[in-house]
Amino acid sequence: MAQLPTVTATLDKDTILIGQQLKYRVETSMPDNTFRLSWFSVPDSFGHFEVITQEKIDSTSSNGNLNFSQVLILTNFDFGRQVIPPLALSVLTL
Repeated sequence: MAQLPTVTATLDKDTILIGQQLKYRVETSMPDNTFRLSWFSVPDSFGHFEVITQEKIDSTSSNGNLNFSQVLILTNFDFGRQVIPPLALSVLTL
């Protein structure tokens, strides 16, 4: 059975003060030459978060897997608990 793609999203901190920045990292891993990935488009803002910086999508290959990652630096100027909305990745079988 072929290995399925994996996607993880992580934050560098759980809480911020209004206007502070946080690092949001999205990473994928999938077998080489098995899937086609369509990365999400990053708007200037989404949900209650503003995108300060978006790094280029980084790609590496190791042990027969293709790995992609991108870091977004986000901030928020609203008080209270906020949830980062999902960003859609599309993965198709070749």
